[in-house]
Amino acid sequence: MGNRKGTLYNFGVSLFKRLTGIYPDRFRRQFAGEIFDVLRQKLEGASTSGGLAIPACILHETTALMASIIREHWHDRWGGRDVGMVEEKRLYREIDKIFLRRRLKSAMKVTFALAGIIVLLNSCSYLYAGIQIAQVKHWGVYPTLEEAVYGVHSINNSDAKVMRIDINHIEPCFSGGEYPFVMCVTSKVFDDHTPTVPSDKNSSVKSAYFHLEEGWVFMPEGNTRFTARVVELLGMQATDE
Repeated sequence: MGNRKGTLYNFGVSLFKRLTGIYPDRFRRQFAGEIFDVLRQKLEGASTSGGLAIPACILHETTALMASIIREHWHDRWGGRDVGMVEEKRLYREIDKIFLRRRLKSAMKVTFALAGIIVLLNSCSYLYAGIQIAQVKHWGVYPTLEEAVYGVHSINNSDAKVMRIDINHIEPCFSGGEYPFVMCVTSKVFDDHTPTVPSDKNSSVKSAYFHLEEGWVFMPEGNTRFTARVVELLGMQATDE
C-alpha cells in the first residue's frame, strides 16, 4: 500500500509539473512555480488521508488546472499581451476558489454518507430490539414476577421437573431510578434431579425481567439497557408502578 501511495504521489507531481509547464510564457514565468508548489502541497495533504484521496485530488486539480491553462492561452491569444499583474492575480484566486469548491463538495458527500450510515445502524439496532421483545413475549407473559421466574425456569428445565425455586434477591437492574420496569432476580432452582448434597449445578442465577403492559417477560442476556430504551421509547412498559 505504501508503494502504491508513493507511485500515485510521484505521478501527480510529474503530471502537475508538466501541466504548469504548458502555460503561456508570460504567465508561466510569473506564476507557474507558485501554482506548482500549491498543487504539490495539496497532493501531500491528500497522501496523509489514504484511500482514494490521492487519485481524487489528482482528478479534481487536473480538471481545474486544464481549465486555467485554456483560459490563459485564450487570454494570451485574444485578450492582448498587456494583461496586468492585478488581472493575473485575480485569475489565480479564481483557480484556488475552484479547488476550494470541489473540496467542499467532496466533504459534503462524505458527511452525508456518514450520516446515512449512522441512521441505518440505529434503524437496524431498533429493529433488532423490537424483534427481541416480540420473541420474549412469545416465550411467555406472566401476571407476576414470581410466576415469570417459575415459568421461565420450568421451560429451561424441560428435561426435569422443577420442584422448588428459591428467589434470593430482587432489585432494579439500573440505579438512579432509570428504567424501573427492569428487575434483576437472583434465584436457585431445585428439580427432581437435584442431588441431596448441594453442588455448583444448583448455584444461584441472576436474570433480567421486563414489566411490560401485558405482564412480566424474561429478557435473555444481551444489551439490556438498549432494549429497555426501546421499550420506553415505544411506551411498551407497564404504567401501574
